[in-house]
Amino acid sequence: MRCVEIYILMSLRKNLLWGEVLSTLFAGLDLGTGSVKLECYNLAFEKLCDASQRVGLKTWEENGKLYAEQDLGEIINASVKLLRLAVRRAEKKGFDTLVIGLSGQSPGLALIDREAKALHPYISWMDRRAIEEAKLIEQEVGWEKIRKLTGLRPDPLFTGPKLLWIKKRKPLLVKRAYMAGQLKDVLYYVLTGRKLTDHTHASETLLYGLERGDWEPLLLEKSGVEDPSLLPSIEESTHLEDTTINTRRLLDAGRGTRIYVSLGCVDSVCSHMVAESGRSDIIVDTTGTSTCLNFTVEEPRGDPWGAFEVYRHVIAGKWVAEASLPTGGRGLEWLLETLGLSWEDLEDLPKNPSELLFLPFLEGTRSPDWRPGVRGLVYGLSLSTSKGDLVRAYMQGVSLWERVIVKKAEEWRGGRFSQMRVVGGGSRIGLWNSIKAGVVGLPVKRMPWVDASALGAAITGMVGSGDAEWGYIFSKLGMGEEELYEPEEEWRAWLKRWEGLYLRLWEELGRRSQDL
Repeated sequence: MRCVEIYILMSLRKNLLWGEVLSTLFAGLDLGTGSVKLECYNLAFEKLCDASQRVGLKTWEENGKLYAEQDLGEIINASVKLLRLAVRRAEKKGFDTLVIGLSGQSPGLALIDREAKALHPYISWMDRRAIEEAKLIEQEVGWEKIRKLTGLRPDPLFTGPKLLWIKKRKPLLVKRAYMAGQLKDVLYYVLTGRKLTDHTHASETLLYGLERGDWEPLLLEKSGVEDPSLLPSIEESTHLEDTTINTRRLLDAGRGTRIYVSLGCVDSVCSHMVAESGRSDIIVDTTGTSTCLNFTVEEPRGDPWGAFEVYRHVIAGKWVAEASLPTGGRGLEWLLETLGLSWEDLEDLPKNPSELLFLPFLEGTRSPDWRPGVRGLVYGLSLSTSKGDLVRAYMQGVSLWERVIVKKAEEWRGGRFSQMRVVGGGSRIGLWNSIKAGVVGLPVKRMPWVDASALGAAITGMVGSGDAEWGYIFSKLGMGEEELYEPEEEWRAWLKRWEGLYLRLWEELGRRSQDL
């Protein structure tokens, strides 16, 4: 009878039927472009802490190229400060174990020495200095071959061209480096002393073979990586490591608190995993600084047109196709600031369509045409145009971009999506959700998990610790309060008037722009 009791207790823990009494707190830390965010959960998915810390981003233009850098030390310090809050919450609530999952912006480049000190400012994903390097890699390897190997197209967005840019100008700096990685990789090294990254981050570098599931030797060579040990080794997102004694001191943890760290995932891939909850018929909108549309694909290959980036899914054996508009959310923030409006003012805007066209390409396009030199355009201004008209027109413009992406994605996968799910800061804007439903032509569901990337990071810790399985995770994610927006009929007539012109203006802007 005693053996039976032990078996039942172990089964209950494995199946999380006693989740509320387990002794582990799960923290998700998201290293975003403008801020670091922390959320803490127990196994019942009750949120037990929520905090954020702003971080700086320095941008400038030089010779027609956008430079974007961040202070690596500032980001690590902000992360440590938030993780200390998680430690205090764990100890206050009686948890003896804290599992930290990490999520991060990507792709970027950090160069650090063995003591985790930055040898160069962090080069953000937004940075486009490595244009010539991306073209050189494309010339030497070939566009089609790169697409086949990586699921990506050569672009200065990715880590490989950024690393080659540094190597060509500061070769001694690269020789001094102990690791070339991304933001999340550096923090993981600080916390565990291990030089590791996860498959989702690795697959956004232009150095990773999708089918190989590891660094691709040819692309390492063409990106100036002479010694592959400069890069972190690759493990699954759920891989878990203990922290060092020095790290526990850094986090002000008591002797009785055990702390582990899971590798976690790229922010948009984390968000996608949370929002799709195991369903392949869902397309996910994550709107923060950028707007990303993600959907699951079952094979490690790119689309026929090079419109989408293809990354590894958090779950082994799956992949994620992504389309991105670089300034989807940031563009709305900029417009409100410029017009002197607040976020609260959005609540008072009329819900009917604005009779303007706003092409929202304020820093160019990535998907589907990859024209970084394209810029925004407003058509239809008159003396009667109001601030509210402009704001609604911007939301409509982003939604029209999403309509183009959804059509292309459905053509590639050979079937319609049943629903678009929205997460991220932009999902809080009910008017925008309603516009997206009408313009895209899909039901839009606002998920209860706004900061889904932080939650996704915490989930990798739940699975990696053995305290949860994916089936349980997806069942819990489906239990939150959601809000559904159905397409309204008035948008059909608006699309007939404006969609064709939107596409023609977009194409004309692309022809006239200098391709940066």
